[in-house]
Formats: sequence, structure tokens, C-alpha cells
Amino acid sequence: MMVAFPSSRNSGPSCEDILFADVCTVLDRLADPFAKAAEKMKFFARYLHRFSHLPISSLYPLLRLLLPQLDRRRPPAQLKQPLLARIYAQVFALPPAAAARLKLYKDPAAATASAGGRPLAARAGDFASCVAASVQERAGRRQPSVTVKELNRELDLVALAGTFSEKSVILHGLLPQLTVNEHKWCMRILMKEVKMGGLSGERLLTLLHTDARKIVNQVSDLKSTLEVIDEEKAEAVHAKRGGSADGEEGVERDGPFGEKRDSLRLLFQPLRPMLARVVRPVAADIAAVLFGEGGKGKHGTDSWREREEEGQSPRPAPTNAPASRVYFVERKYDGERLLVHIDKNASSGPVVRLLTRRGCDYTPLYGGDFHHRSPSFSSSSSASSASAFSSSASSSSASSSGFRWPKRERFPSEDEVRGETGDRETRGGKRTRKEPEGLAGLAATLVEALRGSQAILDGELLAWDDDLESFLPFGTNKSVAAAETARCHLSYVIFDVLYYRNSEGDEYSLLNMKLQDRKVLLERILRLSGNRLMLAPFTPACRPSEIVSALNSAIENRHEGLVVKDAASFYRLHSRKAEEKMQSRPRGGWFKLKPHLGSLPDTLDLIAIGAFFAEGQRRREVNSSHLIDHCSHFLLGVLEGDGGPEAKCVKSFCKVGTGFSLETLREIRDYLRLHCCRFQATQPPPWFDASTGSATSR
Repeated sequence: MMVAFPSSRNSGPSCEDILFADVCTVLDRLADPFAKAAEKMKFFARYLHRFSHLPISSLYPLLRLLLPQLDRRRPPAQLKQPLLARIYAQVFALPPAAAARLKLYKDPAAATASAGGRPLAARAGDFASCVAASVQERAGRRQPSVTVKELNRELDLVALAGTFSEKSVILHGLLPQLTVNEHKWCMRILMKEVKMGGLSGERLLTLLHTDARKIVNQVSDLKSTLEVIDEEKAEAVHAKRGGSADGEEGVERDGPFGEKRDSLRLLFQPLRPMLARVVRPVAADIAAVLFGEGGKGKHGTDSWREREEEGQSPRPAPTNAPASRVYFVERKYDGERLLVHIDKNASSGPVVRLLTRRGCDYTPLYGGDFHHRSPSFSSSSSASSASAFSSSASSSSASSSGFRWPKRERFPSEDEVRGETGDRETRGGKRTRKEPEGLAGLAATLVEALRGSQAILDGELLAWDDDLESFLPFGTNKSVAAAETARCHLSYVIFDVLYYRNSEGDEYSLLNMKLQDRKVLLERILRLSGNRLMLAPFTPACRPSEIVSALNSAIENRHEGLVVKDAASFYRLHSRKAEEKMQSRPRGGWFKLKPHLGSLPDTLDLIAIGAFFAEGQRRREVNSSHLIDHCSHFLLGVLEGDGGPEAKCVKSFCKVGTGFSLETLREIRDYLRLHCCRFQATQPPPWFDASTGSATSR
């Protein structure tokens, strides 16, 4: 089921002009836990049909309120529930008892307490419903007046404000204008906690495009998804009319290597990088998964090892395995995966953005002490991100875009890249480093190292120690970034490239280029010096024994593991599939092998000493009044010393709350039910030795 958006756009009202109260009514219907998903989809399809006169991309102001989790253009507000409770207490002059109940929103006793002689109609663990119940009398029955445009503007200001006082001033102006129901949904949108009773945002977007899930997973951004859908629909309309979507004859519609492409905006978009499939570090599994070999030999050992010992070919090429498969074996780095977007020719000066695999912008954290000129997500027409490029997924038809593939059947030659101007100056026959104006630290290093004008690099960020000549353990990046020294500094290890534009303006989307060619290109487009910027070394492997040998070396060197990549693989955004047909040729994927996988103990004897209230409703027994039925996380401890009978104190060890089913959670609750009592911070048990944590959650 899809909503039909006519190709001809008629004049009509904008979705920005509708009242936020109407959006809240839609959200109430979609969040109904008793309605079937199919009924909700039909209802939402009818609602979207009201805006069929508009381009799909113009629905962004409305959809970013309905699906805030998919909206990357509005950063997190950095306001937790206790801070919001304080703001509400100030705006509505709540009495101390009401303000305290709002802070204790997870506590079922606070949610069901009486206020003004009547019980609060709030749900424990649902901060938004507690807010609505607390301000019901104070807000009164005012008429809705806030529009979608006005709410988006205020929420953007809150998210972009730098301090709590600035955010508080903005909310002091917005909150008094909202109705009770609008308060509930405004808080959920602000905290990006809109839930629709089993419906995901990706599924709702399939009403606009059948491949909406795939597009969202690739670009990880709502606005970019809508723009891609608009472009593909425009392409389909022009194709039906028998013409080119761009009105030009003889223009190449495919990639430079003959692959079909999808329309994707790459530069400065929160893309999701390619993933690796987990393979057990066992010789038989390596042979079976990576080389299509399986089974045991006549002596009970792995068949591939027997063939090697007997002097036969280690890979007899089964019918379902591709011949001559070559893998690149790399070290698995224990750092932070970052996609680096570089634009050296931006109008305001060089721009660098460091994006995580989930689309979070870490540029202010790791980019260095420089003027943050990263382009705002809200400016979709910026010159640096206005081109559309290839997707990694196969497609039966080309998509439209303003981008034209250069008419060449190869990537830039070494001479072409070497001849491009960079950011180095020659003095006395020696190259000297010249940092780009306004940039410093890692950002300056990246800009100065890139030949050409734009690129998207994939790599791992780690901390490096010059004295030890090695990387520091995981978790040290932030501390090193905060106080870099000549000895300890950040290092970015690059292992792939997704996009490149040379100084002449020729653009190359490299998602459909083989990995072996991307590796060659990486060496040509980067000027590396020192250990702040490195290329990940790799070793080719053609047989299982070579990978096993590399794994043993990784264990000896105390590395985290290996990443094994098919040399002929394409770069597939947000995918870990091992096999995929592309132009009738099987392409392998990426695989990761961790030496410790399956070897660590999974059982510890610990003591349950505490519990924490659940966040939300899913992991609560909402109809129960017993405290334990509202807890989902547990504090575990160990006896002091050797744990013998003389031990009189219990020390906290860890907190657990995930990895088990709801049925297991119920069993744990039943086991602890008779021993559960409310924790009193002023009178802790004499045997308890731990930090008490937050009083609002225990």
C-alpha cells in the first residue's frame, strides 16, 4: 500500500500551517496499543493523502514531528527528565510536592499519588504523561494555537542553544502556549521518544516508497530520505513519458564501471558504514564461510588442511563457491568507527565533519580547536552536498540526479592525482606543513593530507603513544583529545574511501568500485606523514590456512582480532551480507574474527542486591502495585574478601538489564519478590557498600 502523489503539483495549504494539536491527534491514533498495525497504516495513508498536492520532500516539517528518531537535522536537546521537571516547576509554579512527583516519574507510587483530592492519570515511567497530569489544572482548557512551523522553530532553538539557561528561556516562552495533550507529545518529540505501539518509522515511510527502509538505513536521515524518494519518483515519471529525467541525450546514467546506481547524496550526510559479519575463529568455520568448503576429511580433520598436507589444491572450488576468491586481511582496531567528510573548497573555508556509524557529529569532540563551520543539516541546497551519487545496492533501473558521471572507464590515474595542488609549500627542496586557515588538530591534518577537493573516508579513530609506539586501549580517545601532547595524540587509521572529487571537479562515487581498486585509489589521493594519519595495512589471502596464520599472529600481538574483506566486494551502506548478486557475479562481504569469541565464561555467581525502575511501559507490569514488577535492571554484588562465611559486607559489582527475555524477567521478579523493599538513602543496610546512584530510579 502506497500513497499516490500526483506528478502535477496543485496549489494548496502547506503542512507547516496546520496546528500542532492536529498532529497530536494523529499521534494518539498511531500510539493506540489496542489498534492493529494494518488499521494504523490505512489511517496514516488517508492522512498523508491530504498533502498529495505537495512534493514528498515538503512533508519534512510534519514528518520530523511524527518521526523524531529519524531526524538528524535537529540534534539532541541535551535535556534529561530532571532538568525538564525543574523547568516545568518554574513555568507553572508547581508546589513542592508536585515538582517532586515529576522528578520521581519512574516510581509507581508517585505516578498514582493524589493531587488536589484526585488521583493523577499518569503512567509510571512515562515522563510525558506525568507532565500532562501535573499541568492539567494549570494549563486549563486553552484553545490550540501553535502551528507545526512554530513548534519546529522553537524546538530547533532549544536543540541549538548552548547552555541550560538559554534552553530554559526558550521553553519558558513555548510551554505556556501548549494545551495539555500538546505538552505530552511535545516532551516526547523533544526527547525523541515517540513510540507508535509496534509501528516503526521506517514502516510508515513505506507508504511513500516501497524501498524506504533501505534508503533510511543508507542515509540515516529523514530529510535526505524524502529528497531521494522525490528524485526517484521524478525519474519514474520521466521514464514513463519516454524521456530522460534531465532532458539531455547521451548522458551516462550508470557508474563509471557499468554498475546501475541509485540516487544518493553522500557528502556531509550521516551515512551508515558497511558492517562485517561475525565468523567464529575456528578453522572449519573460516573454510566453510569464506571459501565454501565444509565437512571433515577422512582422518577427522578439516578437509582443506588434509588437502594441503597431501600437496593438493587447498580450495577444490565447490560448485557454490566462486573461483579465485582473494581476501584482504586487516587488523581489527579497537577504537571509534568514524566516517570523515572533507570539503576543501567550501565558500567559508575548508570543512571537516567526523560522523559516527549512527550519524552523530563528533567534529567538536575530535576535530581540534577550530571554528566549527560544518554545514547545517537544514541547508539541503549547499554546494557541497547538492550532488546525488551511486548506491551500493543493485538496482534494475537507474535513478535521477543532477550529477553526471565523468565519461571515463577508470578512476583517476596516479599522474592526475599527483598533479593536483595541495596544502603544502616547498621551501629549500623540503615539504613543510601549512595548516589550513581556521583549522587545527585532526581536522587540519585531514585537509592537508587530501589531494583533490572533496572526499569521504572510512576509518577508525584511536589514541597513539609515541613512546610506546602503539595504540592506547579503548576508551582513551576523549581524554587524549581533551589534552593532546606531542607524545600522546589522536590517530585516524583509514581503510576505505566512499567518494572522491578531484581539483578539476570530476566526481566519483566509489560505492560500486571493487575494494582492491579503492585501496589503490586511497594511496593516490592521500599524502601521509607521521602517525596522525595512517592507512590500514592489509595482507592478501587466498586460502584458509593463511587467514588462520594471520589470526594466530593477531593473538600473539594481543590485537582485538581480524577483519577479512573480499577484494572484489563493493561498499554496501549499512549491510553485512556475505553474498549478493551484482551483475551476475557473486560478491563477498566483510567478516570479522575475534580470538576471544566463545572462549569467555558466561556465568558468574553474583548476589542481587538492588533493582532500578524501568524506563517506559514495555518492561513493567503496569497493573501491579508491587515495586518489583516495575523494575527491569538489577544491581549485582560480590562478598568482600574471599567471600567466606566471615564476610560481612557486599560490594556492588555491576548493573544488568538487557540480554534476557520478558519471560526471564518475570522469573527474576518472582524470585526476588519476597525480598524487595524500598531503598532509603538515609538509612542504607549495614552490609551495603556501594554508590547509591540516582534517587529517582532506585
